[in-house]
Amino acid sequence: MLLHGWEGRASDLAAFASPLLKAGYTVLAMDLPAHGASAGQYSSIPQSARALREALGSLYAVVAHSMGAAILTEALYAGLAVQRAVLISAPAYYESYARSFAATAGLDAEGTEVMLTLLYDAIDVDVHEI
Repeated sequence: MLLHGWEGRASDLAAFASPLLKAGYTVLAMDLPAHGASAGQYSSIPQSARALREALGSLYAVVAHSMGAAILTEALYAGLAVQRAVLISAPAYYESYARSFAATAGLDAEGTEVMLTLLYDAIDVDVHEI
């Protein structure tokens, strides 16, 4: 399975497909919710991790890039069966990225906390845990 990053699409990791096919593997790629050709306008790490678990059974291996690596990690934590995982440029802490986004948007400390609360309400997951 090839898993793209945020604002990406399944074809983003196409360069990995040919060598894997030549090595005898079946290669699968999917657009995450609200990415590429998938339906939806909004997505989150937990929502995408749920979609990944629901769409797939067990996998031999996943190559995941950027936020795709965070999504894969959440899916693995929730029980997705994968024997091997390759994480490329994986983000470490979702909360850090959310706070960086808030700073870039010009939010002060109080506005940032309000944003994190709204994010919690929207995805039903504490960003401190991701």
